Amino acid sequence: MVRAESDVHMVRAESDVHMVRAESDVHMVRAESDVHMVRAESDVHMVRAESDVHMVRAESDVHMVRAESDVHMVRAESDVHMVRAESDVHMVRAESDVHMVRAESDVHMVRAESDVHMVRAENDVHMVRAESDVHMVRAE
Repeated sequence: MVRAESDVHMVRAESDVHMVRAESDVHMVRAESDVHMVRAESDVHMVRAESDVHMVRAESDVHMVRAESDVHMVRAESDVHMVRAESDVHMVRAESDVHMVRAESDVHMVRAESDVHMVRAENDVHMVRAESDVHMVRAE
């Protein structure tokens, strides 16, 4: 577990990263296996896992989440900028805009209180919901 009263700048593990929490920003979290939980009271800038990313939550923006396998849950109280998975993206939710979600397999759920700009899946897109506009959804 890594916890900071202000920012967390860099966390890197040769295996799993279990919990990272910051009272301000989380800048970079990288795991050679899974990332289980990242939470910031402000922004989460970059989370990357060679396997799954389980949960990322920010009280402001989530900038980039990338997994070589699945991304399970990303939630932002403001914008979600980019989520990318080499397998499935299960849930992305933003209180403002969702800018880009991309999965090499399925995208299960994307929800924005404002706009959803781009969702792309190599297989199926199951649900996209925006309280304002949905700009582009593409399923192969």
